[in-house]
Amino acid sequence: MWYQLLLFLLNIFVVIFARHDVVENYVADENYIKPSELVIFQYDNRYNDAENGYWSIAARWNQRYAAKYKHIFIPLTMKGNCTNSNYLLSPVWCKVKAMIEIHKIVPYAKAYLYLDSDAIIVANYSISSIIGYIQQDLNWDFNKKPLAVNQDGPGWPCKHTLSRAYNYCLNSGTIFWIKNQLSYDILSHWWKSSSFSLDSNNFQRNWRLKWPWEQAQLYYVYEKYKDNIMRLSFPDLPYMPWNSTRNPRAQYPTDTIEPWCWSHMPGANCFIQHHCQSNNQKLKIYDVYNERYQKSNDIKIHPIEMNKCPSIQVYDA
Repeated sequence: MWYQLLLFLLNIFVVIFARHDVVENYVADENYIKPSELVIFQYDNRYNDAENGYWSIAARWNQRYAAKYKHIFIPLTMKGNCTNSNYLLSPVWCKVKAMIEIHKIVPYAKAYLYLDSDAIIVANYSISSIIGYIQQDLNWDFNKKPLAVNQDGPGWPCKHTLSRAYNYCLNSGTIFWIKNQLSYDILSHWWKSSSFSLDSNNFQRNWRLKWPWEQAQLYYVYEKYKDNIMRLSFPDLPYMPWNSTRNPRAQYPTDTIEPWCWSHMPGANCFIQHHCQSNNQKLKIYDVYNERYQKSNDIKIHPIEMNKCPSIQVYDA
């Protein structure tokens, strides 16, 4: 019992006090994107249902982060069913629609970062500096690969994917892109693919309504555009190298990922913590938020309804 309590407190400590000193010596170059030109946004259709749901707590966290580092933060929501071409989709599919809508909501931005509603940014630097550091470290050509997807790591979704579908693992919880025609085309193709045949990817299930939902067609899109999509954080590896040497019997790996990682589950010490693996992980969002902001958790978010936005127009680069 005491050991489990110690691990729980350690996870909270890592989330709140995570340091990513690899960025400390980053020097901006011509690829640097100013914080005010980079939009961070989240989508969830439940923002108006429960102010204290984990999705709202995560949005409040990220809104505070964005304000601190001068980024724009936009929470998006939608009423009614998620549909495309008369197909009923799982609500999570409409986060892809949100990635297209955001171009109209903040048209002057130069880059966008989408976060799932259970993801929080815990880094001590702006996303502008982090992306700038990653771009230099990986020699990332923004013109050739304007869009970045996140790798998945050890866990049942990745194991399922490796055993039944693909030889690499992706996670759609954090999507970053530079605004240009190519990135818009990739995102548009992803959204349109929600109406494609169920056998257009290798998961062999009704992904329109069941897991892996939009992530199934992310593999389809990646296969089509792999020369134009950056895979973070280890583009030459099939999945995130996350080990558990400290506690081999742990439910999840316990080691931090070195030298850095873009986004993964709590404890990996990535720039973004994605509480995606279980309800218990999502509940930790309450703990870390209340630990840091226990005296000032009355911040309000003001989600924008996508239904009230103009119809989707093709972006003119």
